[in-house]
Amino acid sequence: MHTAPEGHVLELFRRLDGSAGRLPVPWWLRALERGEIATRAEGFEFEDAVHSLLSKRRGWIFVPWSTAGEIGYWEYTPSDRPPMTVPTTVTLTDQHPGWLNILPAQVDSGRTIPVPEPGLDGLSELLPRIESW
Repeated sequence: MHTAPEGHVLELFRRLDGSAGRLPVPWWLRALERGEIATRAEGFEFEDAVHSLLSKRRGWIFVPWSTAGEIGYWEYTPSDRPPMTVPTTVTLTDQHPGWLNILPAQVDSGRTIPVPEPGLDGLSELLPRIESW
């Protein structure tokens, strides 16, 4: 998926009815299939930019495992304190063209409502506020 010819990856994804069935694949493959990003490399560049931004800030860690098919996510460790059972989290998503969801620290109720973020610039501007939650 990450190194095979991009056309073959898209063809297989479409044959398996990926976008309709929500196959477990990275966010960028669904966005690529819908034409919302031009290349797989564009998705990788966005992931790298998020990594570059958050890895330079104190308290952010990358969790390299996630649901099947997805890449990891970012947690803000200072937000992982009682009574919170789930720390503030930044995830990559294909649900909107900002490609990021922010999940505020919370007590795990099973009903998390993500805050859609308008891309890397929006995340960068909001980080001081996000880190104060």
